[in-house]
Amino acid sequence: MVLSFDDVLLHRSIDYVKGLLDEWEIHCLILLSFSLQVILLLTAGMRRQSTGWVLRTILWLTYLLADSVAIFVLGHLAVNASKPSHHLMFFWPPFLLVHLGGQDTITAFSKEDNDLWKRHLLSLVFQAVVAGYVVGKAHWRDQRLKAAMVLMFLSGCFKYAERTWCLFVSSTAWFRLLCLNRLSTMKSGYQLDGGGYYVPGVSTKEKMRKILDLMKGGRSKSQQATELGIIQGSVLNFMSVDAPINELQTTRAKDVLPDMLKGFLYSEGRSCGPAYEFVGACLVHCYQFLYTKYPLRTQFWSVVFNPAACCEMPLAIQIPFLLCTLFQYVASAISLVLFMAARKGHDSSRADIIVSYILLVGAVVLDMSSVAMSILDVGAFLPGGGKIKSSILHLASYFQTFGCGKQWSEELAQYSMVKRHIKQDKCMASIKQWIDNKCLSRIPVLHVRLFEVAHVSLTEDMKEFILDELVGCGTRKEWDIASSYARGKEKPTSVVLIKKAKKIEASNSGSAKKSRKGEASTSGSDDQMKKLKQMSRQLSNYIMYLVFKCRVMLTDHSQLVHDNTHEEIEALIGKDSLLSEEDAIDKLHSNNRSDLHTSSVLHQARELAKELNRINYETDRWGLITSVWAEMLYYTTPRCGGAFHYEHLATGGEFATHVLLLMNFLGPFLPGPDV
Repeated sequence: MVLSFDDVLLHRSIDYVKGLLDEWEIHCLILLSFSLQVILLLTAGMRRQSTGWVLRTILWLTYLLADSVAIFVLGHLAVNASKPSHHLMFFWPPFLLVHLGGQDTITAFSKEDNDLWKRHLLSLVFQAVVAGYVVGKAHWRDQRLKAAMVLMFLSGCFKYAERTWCLFVSSTAWFRLLCLNRLSTMKSGYQLDGGGYYVPGVSTKEKMRKILDLMKGGRSKSQQATELGIIQGSVLNFMSVDAPINELQTTRAKDVLPDMLKGFLYSEGRSCGPAYEFVGACLVHCYQFLYTKYPLRTQFWSVVFNPAACCEMPLAIQIPFLLCTLFQYVASAISLVLFMAARKGHDSSRADIIVSYILLVGAVVLDMSSVAMSILDVGAFLPGGGKIKSSILHLASYFQTFGCGKQWSEELAQYSMVKRHIKQDKCMASIKQWIDNKCLSRIPVLHVRLFEVAHVSLTEDMKEFILDELVGCGTRKEWDIASSYARGKEKPTSVVLIKKAKKIEASNSGSAKKSRKGEASTSGSDDQMKKLKQMSRQLSNYIMYLVFKCRVMLTDHSQLVHDNTHEEIEALIGKDSLLSEEDAIDKLHSNNRSDLHTSSVLHQARELAKELNRINYETDRWGLITSVWAEMLYYTTPRCGGAFHYEHLATGGEFATHVLLLMNFLGPFLPGPDV
C-alpha cells in the first residue's frame, strides 16, 4: 500500500510530537510540581481573607494536583529513569518527597483533609519506599552528588512526616480528645466552695478585668491571650464542640460583671475596633493551628528564642525535634553547594542539569521564604520579651500596614428569597441567576443553586451595634439572650416569618415616606433610620444564609416551609419576573389572594408588618426590628456547631464566629447544657 505525501507528513508529525513528549514530559511534569508548590506558598494564606469562589477553586485544584502530580512523576521515574544520558533523573525523587511534604502555609485544604491523616501516613510510607527504590538503582559517578541526594531525601521524609503530624493533631477525633483532656486538667485544679468551683489563688474579677483590657488593646494584645491560655483553653474548644459552654470565670463573676461592662462600654475613646481585632487575632491563631504547620513552627521558634520558657517538651524530644527542623532548613542549601561542586559527566543532558538547578535553587528559596513567613506569623505569640521579639512585632505590623492587614474577609453572606424570582441589574448577577435557575436547579442529583448567596462588606456601624447590644444586655444582667426560644414555632420557621414581615414593612415605610414629603424630619434621625434599615436588611439576609444555606438548626419542616414560601412568591409575582426587588415586595404586600392559608408565612408576615407599622417613629421601629435580628444572631451563633466554625476559618471566616467569641469573653451569654 502506497501512502500519499499527506499521510507520510502526518505520520512523521505524530512521531515527532511523540518523541518530544517522551523526551520532555518528565521535565515538564516535575517543573509543574515545583510550580504548584510556589502557588501554594503564595496564595494559601489569602483564603483566610477572601470569600471568593475563584480563589478557592484555584487553590483547591492546586492542592489536589500538587499531590497527584508528585506521585505520578515518582511512579514515572521508577519505571523510565534508566537511560545513561538521563542519570541525573535519579537525583529528582527526593524533591518529589519535599513537594509532597507541602508548604508551611497549608497542610490541609479543608477539615476533611485533617480527618484523612491516616491516608497521608500510608502515602508517606509508600512514597518513601518508592523514592528509595528509584535512587537505590542509580550508579552515582560522584559521591558529592550522592550526598546531596541523601540530604534531600531525608529532608523530604521529614517534611512529609511533619505534614502528616499536623494533619493528625488537627483531626476531629484527636482535637476533641485534646480539648477534653485540657478540660479535665483544668477541673482537677479547681476547688469547690459554697458558690461552686473556683481556682485557688486566682481572682475571677481580676481575670475578667484583664480580658477586658486585652480586648481594648486589639491585635497588639493577642500574644498575651496565648500566655493566659485563652486561645488554647477557650477558642480552640469552640472548633471541636457543638454546644459551647460558658467559662468558669465569667459565670463566677456575673454579679460584678455589669459594672465592669459599663466601664468597658463608656470608657473614654472606646471604639469597637480593638475588640474585634483581638477576637480576629485569636481566630487567625486558630486557623494557623488547624490548617498550617504553625504548631510545629511555634514550638521551634519558642525554643530558639527563649529556651528557658519552653519546659513542657521533654529534653529527649526537644533536641531531636530541633535538629530535624534545622536540618530541613539547611539541607537544600548544602545540597546546592554539593551539586555545584559535583561532576555531572560529559554525557549528561543539559536539560537535566538545568532542571536540577531549578529544583535546588527553588527549594532554597521556598525554605527561606517559609522561615521568614513563620517568624512573622509566630513572633507575636513567642513567650517572653526582649529586643528580638519587639523587632519581629514591629516588622510584622509594618507588613500588615503595607500589605493586606485584614484578619478575615470582613464580609457578610446574604441570602434573599425574593431575588431568585426577579431580574438582576448587573450582567454577571444575571448570568449567575440563569445558571442557577435554568441549569443547576434542574439536575435531579444536584438540585442546588450555587450563586444565590452574595456578600457585602461588614460595616463599622454593624460591628458597633452588635457589640453595644451585647454589652448592654450584660449591664442589665440579661445573660439568657441565647437561651430564649420562639414559643409554638420552630426557630427557622420564625426566621422566615420575621424576614418576610421585615421586607413588607420596609416597602410600606418607603411608600409612607414618599407620601409624607411635607413632614419635617431632622437629617440626623433620617440618617440613623437609614443605618438601622440597612443593618436590619443585612442581618436578616445573613441569618437566612446561616439557617437555609448552612443548615444551622434546620429541620425538615422548616425546609418545607421555606420551599412552600418560594412557590407562593413565584405564584404571586410570576416566574422570571422583570420587577425590581422593591416592586416585587410591593406586589407581595398588595396581592391579598384568598387562596393563601392563614398559616402561610406570607399571610402571617403581612399581619406582623401591620403591627410594626403602628409604631409611628421609623427610627424607633427600625431600631426594634434590628434589635430583634441581633437577638436572633445571639441565639443562632452558639448553635452553629464546631464544624461550622472550623470549616469557615479557611473560607474567609464568618461574623458568627466572631460574635461567638465576644459572647464567651464578655459574660456568661452562652446557653446552658440544659437548654
